[in-house]
Amino acid sequence: MAEKSRNISNNNTWKDQNRFLFRKSRFRNNKKVKEAVKIPVIGNGDIVDEQTALEMFEKTGVDGIMIGRGTFGNPWIFKKISHFLQTGEKLPETPLEERLQILEKHINLELKSKPEIVAIRELRKPISWYTKGLKDSSEFRDKINKIEK
Repeated sequence: MAEKSRNISNNNTWKDQNRFLFRKSRFRNNKKVKEAVKIPVIGNGDIVDEQTALEMFEKTGVDGIMIGRGTFGNPWIFKKISHFLQTGEKLPETPLEERLQILEKHINLELKSKPEIVAIRELRKPISWYTKGLKDSSEFRDKINKIEK
């Protein structure tokens, strides 16, 4: 016997999408799902900051949100969105020192669980996420991407 669903998660993401058209579609589709069912709906799709989280709630009526790519290199997104939704105020940007400490922790965890060369290769993408927007970060990422051992 199948169990009844307690909630629905709706994600309207697809490869090579037109971002502008997608944002309109994302809200429309999440809203349609919310209106069609009587159980909680979790909206998902292109939530990358406080404003996009608020828009998802306001434009669709979803009961909650799920964040995917917006977390990449940005584990603080949950705290920032929660604070913003409760107070209407944005928290200051995460200090560079804290960003680098989390990156270092991420690197050390990878190195403990995998051979060094595997960890180095797999860390290229996360390192680019953590360093995005920093001064000279493109040069830094270029060097990281060329490390072999």
